[in-house]
Amino acid sequence: STDWNLFLLYFSPIALKSRMPQRYYVHYLYFHLAMRILMSSEINNAEANSFILGQLLNTFIADFTTLYGSDKMDYNVHNLLHFEQIQQKLGPLKKLHGFTYHNQISMFNNILDTSEDMNLEEIGEKIVDNSSTMVENKVNELINTVYPFINIKGELVFKKFTISINEPDNHLMTNDAIVKVEAICSDRKTSEIFIVGRKYQKIEIMFQAPLSNQKLFLVANLSPLYTIQVSEISSKAVKIDNKDGIFIQALIL
Repeated sequence: STDWNLFLLYFSPIALKSRMPQRYYVHYLYFHLAMRILMSSEINNAEANSFILGQLLNTFIADFTTLYGSDKMDYNVHNLLHFEQIQQKLGPLKKLHGFTYHNQISMFNNILDTSEDMNLEEIGEKIVDNSSTMVENKVNELINTVYPFINIKGELVFKKFTISINEPDNHLMTNDAIVKVEAICSDRKTSEIFIVGRKYQKIEIMFQAPLSNQKLFLVANLSPLYTIQVSEISSKAVKIDNKDGIFIQALIL
C-alpha cells in the first residue's frame, strides 16, 4: 500500500507519460491531481482546493466510461463522486487513512507472541494502553520541542519533515525558488538557523491544478551558492530523476 501511495502521488505522472496514449494520460492526471489535493493538509485556499478537487473528479468520472467502457464503472469509481464532500466534512484524507494502524501491526504481533495466556479482552486492553502511551509521547514531543532544530546528524528537523544535505532529503521549496541544499548552518551567537544552497534557474511547469499548489516541475541549471532563511521555506520537495531530466513536486504534508 505504501508503494502504491508513492506511485499515485509522486511517480506515476513521470512513469506513465511515455507509456500511455495522450488522451488516457491527461485523463489520469485529473485523478492524480485530485488525489494530491485530497491528501494535502494545506489550509490556504481550502475552499478553492475543495472546488477544484470536485471538478477534477467529476471530469475523470465523466470520461471514464468513454475511455474504459461502462463495464469498468464499479463501486470504487463511483465513490470518487463523494470525496469532495468527505474532504469538506472530515478534512484531508491523510488524516483518515489506515497507515497508522498498519504501523502498529508489529506491536500487535509482539503482544500476541509474548502473551499466550491472556484472553482477547486483556490483549485489547494492552493494545489500547500502548496506543494511548504512543499518542501521549507524540503529543509531549510536539509540545516540548521547539521546531525547527538541527539534530545530531546535522539534519534540519521540522514537525512534519526533515531536510538534510543528502539525497533524497536535500531539496526544498520557497515561495519563488526550488533549492538544492548544500549546507545547514547555525549562527553561534544568535542560534539562528540558515541554509546554504543552489536554486534551479530553469523551471518549467509540466502541469498543474488550477488555483492550487499541486504542480510538477522540470528543473535544470543550478545557480551559485546563496543563503536561505528558515522562514523562507514553504515545503520540502521530492526530487525524481528521469532520462528526460530532474522533476520536482512538493511533499504532501
